[in-house]
Amino acid sequence: MKFPTSVTVRGYTYDIEYVATDREVDYDFQAGFLGQVCHQQDKAKIRVLVSDPIKTLDTVIHEILHVIFARNSLLKAAIRPEVGDEAFVDTLACELAFLLDSNGWIDLPKEIPVTKQRIV
Repeated sequence: MKFPTSVTVRGYTYDIEYVATDREVDYDFQAGFLGQVCHQQDKAKIRVLVSDPIKTLDTVIHEILHVIFARNSLLKAAIRPEVGDEAFVDTLACELAFLLDSNGWIDLPKEIPVTKQRIV
């Protein structure tokens, strides 16, 4: 399996960048993020912190699920605003990553190259 460098959801394309540190993930250079979706002018991007392959896959799926929720009004309406979608997205992404890997549906690479480096 090769990690994706872009994804299209409901006609909107998001470039996916893989970075080496959590401070590079956040567009405001704050620490602690594993992944983040950002809309900058006409470009939509997802940044993912590279770690072990299964955790990186989990994070990619997690961020794509956020995009799906944001772009689908029915899914967005199914989540109570005061609760948000974070817990649901986090759990579903983890389960999907584990399912894909444990059933042998994907062959995760041993190493994931960093595609984007930012000076922090």
